[in-house]
Amino acid sequence: MLLKSNIEELTKIVNSTNILSSKEECYCYSIDATNFPSEVQQPDAVIFAESIEQVQGVLKYANAHNIPVISRGAG
Repeated sequence: MLLKSNIEELTKIVNSTNILSSKEECYCYSIDATNFPSEVQQPDAVIFAESIEQVQGVLKYANAHNIPVISRGAG
């Protein structure tokens, strides 16, 4: 689980409007449209990077803090 301090640090990398972290906001990103039965795991945060530099910053931070990252395509 991400700590509040992790969210605050990630906010320094991307704009705070580009991070979702409440249960309600993250719920719709925990499922997709496939018909495969799966165990639903809700993300701790959803980040919308707007540049290559933001993607690099987020991934560097996640790697340094052992935070798993799952990328999402078009949904």
